[in-house]
Amino acid sequence: MLSDVAVLVTRPTEVASSTIEVFSKLDAEAWHAPVLEIQSVEIDLDCDISELQSLIFVSRHAVLHSAGLFRGIDKHAVDMLAVGAATAALLRAKYSVSVNTPVVGMGGKALLTSYPPSYWRARRVGVVRGMGAPEELLDELRILNAQAFALNVYKRQRNHSSQAQLFKFVHARPPPALKIVTVFSSDSLRALVELAEDNYSELSQLPLLVISNAIARRARKLSWTGPIEVAQSTEEQALCDAMERLLG
Repeated sequence: MLSDVAVLVTRPTEVASSTIEVFSKLDAEAWHAPVLEIQSVEIDLDCDISELQSLIFVSRHAVLHSAGLFRGIDKHAVDMLAVGAATAALLRAKYSVSVNTPVVGMGGKALLTSYPPSYWRARRVGVVRGMGAPEELLDELRILNAQAFALNVYKRQRNHSSQAQLFKFVHARPPPALKIVTVFSSDSLRALVELAEDNYSELSQLPLLVISNAIARRARKLSWTGPIEVAQSTEEQALCDAMERLLG
């Protein structure tokens, strides 16, 4: 058990509870500093959503903020796709639809390769995501000759109210035997760097737990010097396995 370990959870409030519960069950001291706030936005469309053949949900946030989108489609006439198991589970529970996920692994690239190129060719695909999200998935779909459309259903904002909690975590007294930082998106990583301000140099020396190699690479580019471990997903077993590797 991890009774002498403090874990910083940086996920937004609406999706943080399950992660906090995982670390609490391990007897770790879970600190929550949601570095981002998530807000719904009105979808600005450059396509007729009723003509879409597939929808790709890139995160749980995409599911939680898709009520307006679902009002404009026949949910049983569209292939519902999710980049990971947690996103798929929420999509099934919230909208009672059948959802497919990557055959192997997780993420956009894993999802695309789970289907033959003929599936994507000329297919009208909506990518349900947040404003300012990376364009890689849209680009990869277009390389496969799909007609790809960005469906931005939410926006992220820096949560400046989390700065006080970040400061307390960095300067906790008495200090725990070990502190670990968790970051589950590139946006959260950028927000953490900005909000940590002068505390970032100390924070960046701590062990970091992320959920993709892309986030790990970005952390190194942002001068994160502490050890970095990649979990295969946000699911409980994957996080526990990653913590075990991180702790040696």
